[in-house]
Amino acid sequence: MPSLEESFEDLKQQIKYARRLSNTGDDPVYYLIFQPAQMIEVKRQMKIWTARLMKEGWNVHTLSLAEVVNAFLKNAPLRDVWLAAEKENPLDFESINTTLREALLYDDVVTKKVLDSRSILMGNLSANL
Repeated sequence: MPSLEESFEDLKQQIKYARRLSNTGDDPVYYLIFQPAQMIEVKRQMKIWTARLMKEGWNVHTLSLAEVVNAFLKNAPLRDVWLAAEKENPLDFESINTTLREALLYDDVVTKKVLDSRSILMGNLSANL
């Protein structure tokens, strides 16, 4: 598996060259994918990567899928029900994961947040032209 720095540079190149090839005016969404064990290192590197991109002239916006999921789960209407069920069977990880996964998929939380964020950014871009 490539290092975080290699993954970041690869992502940067994908974005850079995809913009040249796009004739629709729509920018695709790209993801920096890493192992969960690398989360702390990614958080450390984000400020460095963001500063580097801004220095290179990029308009940087980040969206953490972990933060999106966490915000949804903290504010979900069924949160109290889920917590009560977990107390009854705290080691039933399969059931807990299934319940949370279904809630995220049913509400299409991640897709909506990505599209909402993209729409806001595109609106800001249009307003600045």
